[in-house]
Amino acid sequence: MSGTTAITAFFQGAQMTVANIGDSRGIIGEQQGSRTVAQALSTDQTPYRKDERERCKAAGAVVMTSEQLEGTEPMHEDWDVNLGEELDDNGDPPRLWKDGEPYPGVAFTRSIGDAVAETIGVYAEPEVLV
Repeated sequence: MSGTTAITAFFQGAQMTVANIGDSRGIIGEQQGSRTVAQALSTDQTPYRKDERERCKAAGAVVMTSEQLEGTEPMHEDWDVNLGEELDDNGDPPRLWKDGEPYPGVAFTRSIGDAVAETIGVYAEPEVLV
């Protein structure tokens, strides 16, 4: 019930290729005049993203926070947060669960090697930025 997320960058001359799986994040500093500004090289793959959430739900995942699982927070899917540009400070993040089970409870939608999460749509296909 354990895997990992990963990000990697490959440089060839002036070209950089970034491949991301999960909620590992790559940032680069870009010089803008006298300031250095952070630029994201990846987008987190989590249930906050509607496209990722819906893909996993189609594979059988149930999406809810730990509080929703425990019944202390009402059910909703109001999570569309652009992580990296916005913050969700409302408590536990949305997680993926097997229907009717209190596991795996992962807060990412892509990973490498998590056999249980694979059964509910979590897979190791990276998003690539060149």
